[in-house]
Amino acid sequence: SVVPARFQRGKLLGQGGQGTVYAGSYDGIPCAGKVLLGDMSEEVVKAARAEVAFFLRLDHPNCHYMLGAKTTVDNGGMLFLTEVCTNGSLFDYYATKRRTFSGPTAVRLALECAQGLQHIHAMGFMHRDVKSLNVFLSEGMVAKMADFGMCTPEPSSNEPGGTPQWMAPEVVRNLFNLPTSYGRSVDVYSFGILLWELTHCRVPYAETGLNQMAVAQAVLKQGIRPRISQACPPPLRELMTACWNGQSTSRPTFHQIVDRLKVL
Repeated sequence: SVVPARFQRGKLLGQGGQGTVYAGSYDGIPCAGKVLLGDMSEEVVKAARAEVAFFLRLDHPNCHYMLGAKTTVDNGGMLFLTEVCTNGSLFDYYATKRRTFSGPTAVRLALECAQGLQHIHAMGFMHRDVKSLNVFLSEGMVAKMADFGMCTPEPSSNEPGGTPQWMAPEVVRNLFNLPTSYGRSVDVYSFGILLWELTHCRVPYAETGLNQMAVAQAVLKQGIRPRISQACPPPLRELMTACWNGQSTSRPTFHQIVDRLKVL
């Protein structure tokens, strides 16, 4: 089991409500360490342990992998050790660093994300929070799906999950107290928004000036979607619009998405 004292902390990578992430090494092996400290409720501890259990079952080159974890709260709190993705998140890459992707690179990264999600679905799970902030880029610019805290085999029918700009309409309904059940195709919808980000290198709906809840309402009431540039190649335009179809049963599967991306 993981011994916190053997993790050598380096540069601070990020800080959130649930913990702090550092670059570092464990017994000389480079890794990232997420430290969960403070007064954690029973619910938070249970969710963290469920995430670790899922993480440790994942084995795919396009999924962020875990080296090990300490899941008890005594003696320094919980500690998750994962691979380091030196290029940060996809969102940071285009929104913070202001970088863009060539057409072939955008297609390759989309294919890698789709392959990671296809694997998660094949395991019988859905991700429920697919977005550019949860796609990490390795040193070699390989895309890895990350953040499995909301992964579940069976969400309760009225449980909103995700981030409004990437949320499928059937998930948004739950935000507005309209209990609606949903399935794995919500990840496909979110992937459509992600594909738009890869090809446009812009934050979804930023040009509307609407806040997150207003975006969610407009998706539900007016069926708005990100505006596709004229420069976007027709096969990618067709794929993203198929993915973000308002009818969940009309969306492609990740198996079909992978097949379509492989021939581009």
